[in-house]
Amino acid sequence: MGKINEGTDPVRGLMARMEMLEASGIRFLLLPCTGQTDPASGVQAGHSGHPADSTPAASAVSCTGAVPAAANPGATVEGDGRPDLCSAAVGGKPPAASPCDTASYPGAARAEAPSVAAAGVEAGTIRVRREDSLFEAAGAAYDSPRGSKSEMLDAIRERAMACALCPLHKTRTHVVFGDGNPEAELVFVGEAPGADEDVQGLPFVGRAGQLLNKMIAAMGLKREEVYICNVLKCRPPNNRTPAPDEVRLCSPYLEEQLETIRPLVICALGSPAAQTLLRTKLGIGAIRGRFHEYRGIATMATYHPAYVLRSYTEEVRRTVWEDLKKVRAKLDELRAARRAGK
Repeated sequence: MGKINEGTDPVRGLMARMEMLEASGIRFLLLPCTGQTDPASGVQAGHSGHPADSTPAASAVSCTGAVPAAANPGATVEGDGRPDLCSAAVGGKPPAASPCDTASYPGAARAEAPSVAAAGVEAGTIRVRREDSLFEAAGAAYDSPRGSKSEMLDAIRERAMACALCPLHKTRTHVVFGDGNPEAELVFVGEAPGADEDVQGLPFVGRAGQLLNKMIAAMGLKREEVYICNVLKCRPPNNRTPAPDEVRLCSPYLEEQLETIRPLVICALGSPAAQTLLRTKLGIGAIRGRFHEYRGIATMATYHPAYVLRSYTEEVRRTVWEDLKKVRAKLDELRAARRAGK
């Protein structure tokens, strides 16, 4: 296989992954995009291992090689209604420097709460099936690491440390893989590393991270008990919004992390994290406050701590605290069910 195009080819990630796998002896069947079914394999041309009658959401790669851009591929939407806000609030007085320095962490300068009407879809419970993998969407087939959860995460981390699939590797100081307990029952997922995270190589260590620590403590937990990571493992320049290709190429690392840890609950912080996990274009204001499902794992979306710092109002703090209380209640419920053997 020839040199991978370093430009803006939408399939460069797929080709890079295939090249790495072919180097280890794995071969791929590539079919022209005719829409016909290969008689030998039963695979429809232009798809990757799915039967010819598979839905667009299940199709791994489109005719152009791009991941299908449906608003919510592979997920279902049910239910309605949004929770009332309680009177509790996260934290006490706002920081003296508020509004905060938005250059210190990702997402701080962007709107977090588009309306349901603006999204054009009624909010409800979103379920992403376990088989709806971004690995499949990228056409790759990795061998899962073996060993303890800690050893498995170390193996994934080692691969991420050497990753050069997107241009962010050229500007990063450190890969920010994740931090916390490999046996965690609760995982927080953010958007991308900020400036402080890029320097230290750890997620959520800046001002937004300090607030997240307080939020975790308010739930009666310690940071060491949970696991914290981001969708992207490298900082986007100037903390800009992650590009779709960056999310597509980096998300498999997140999937592997979550598949390895298999927490009881996931808390997605901000729109990019929630949209990536739940395969939706709905904004955080439309999907927060209720539990969704990511591959069998209860998933709550809430506002990013950076947004809370920027919009440090009583209403925003109440809203986040209401979400966190639900996360803690769900965690206790699932712990009790597990102890009971359910």
